[in-house]
Amino acid sequence: MLCGLPSELVRLILENLYRDVQTLRAVSLTCNTLLPVAREFLFAVVGSDAVREECVRPYLHCIVELRFRPVNSLVSSCRTPIHEILWQLDPQLFPRLTAITLLGLQFWDVVAMPPSAFRKLSQLPSVTELTLSGMSFLGLQHVQAFICALPQLETLKLHRITYGDPSLARRLAVPLMRQGVNLTLPPGLARLAFSPDMTTRATSEVAEWLGKSPTAATLETIIVPFSTRSPHYVVSRFGPSVRHLSMPVHGLDNMTDNGQFHGYTNLRTLTVFMDSYNMSPGSWYMLVPFLERGPPSRMIQKLTIDVRIEFPTDLSAVVDWAVLDRINDMLEDTKFDTLRDLEFVVQLKEELGWDPREEAKGLLARIEDRLYNMVGPEKRVVTRYWRVDEVRAHTVPGELQLLAFHHSKSGSQLILV
Repeated sequence: MLCGLPSELVRLILENLYRDVQTLRAVSLTCNTLLPVAREFLFAVVGSDAVREECVRPYLHCIVELRFRPVNSLVSSCRTPIHEILWQLDPQLFPRLTAITLLGLQFWDVVAMPPSAFRKLSQLPSVTELTLSGMSFLGLQHVQAFICALPQLETLKLHRITYGDPSLARRLAVPLMRQGVNLTLPPGLARLAFSPDMTTRATSEVAEWLGKSPTAATLETIIVPFSTRSPHYVVSRFGPSVRHLSMPVHGLDNMTDNGQFHGYTNLRTLTVFMDSYNMSPGSWYMLVPFLERGPPSRMIQKLTIDVRIEFPTDLSAVVDWAVLDRINDMLEDTKFDTLRDLEFVVQLKEELGWDPREEAKGLLARIEDRLYNMVGPEKRVVTRYWRVDEVRAHTVPGELQLLAFHHSKSGSQLILV
């Protein structure tokens, strides 16, 4: 049936399966028409050692993201140094490569990279996205070297980066990193996802450096993940250029009253991550003051309230209904005259022992009924209920697959099953 569709539609359908390796493999075996398209998505994200395999070389042109991660010595005795793989990244062989991801690499893996490896990164003009997750560096300059080595970098994702003990490298007889790039020319980022770790000074130093770099004038999107307890270490460094902000409300403390959001005058979309009311009432108490005295932008077009449920519970208890009524009253304020979309999302991490569809439908309808001031020909309330599952093994840890139940006044629709 798919074979009879236009190629553009086939590509769009398979694009939605790009995380589902098992299904893509099955699709690739159905017919010769679907094989090339499925193969593109199968080889879009690969591990770094795969590029050395003879069987993968015909498909290097399909690679969009290259992931470096530790090799389990109990499973594989082959351990290829990062720089040896970087040396093989010829831009002509990897025309679609746009993202490089380094996940949980050992301290000595990144310390031992010679200057030539950083120079090789600088010769990859197509790479616009860098992820550094669960890694330990020597210090600020070490982090800067990875970022500054990619002159066309637009998107940077930092997750739990720390500083290691330089003496550890000396004890292991690993040469300390020598700079191979110009640290005085950092790129101007457009998107930053930053999950800070308060147990190390790496978070504040890197955030401060980015806030004083060209990124301060070019950054348009900031995402601080739900699990973050100290978002101010990141968001306080930026402001006027940012148009899209996503951050948790818990952990704000006195940020709102200290004026740390006063620079956010040009926001177009604002997403706030919330704990469920029955698990953490405190975040709900901070929500209204944050919306009232937080970002002063009067150009917000979309507001999303994203509630996370850690454990199975009565769905009616996840919302502070008194706070929701206050938000409804706030919608009459001139600050929200430009607001066009108010989205309310409820996400459940654990699978319930019962079918929650009817209960979720009732919850979403009740939420919409309480937001009755969001009226007008160009205004709408969208409510969603999602059950969140961990995605399959080939994705970055912490990414999520959403099984979504959507409800609005125009009707209900099951998005994914």
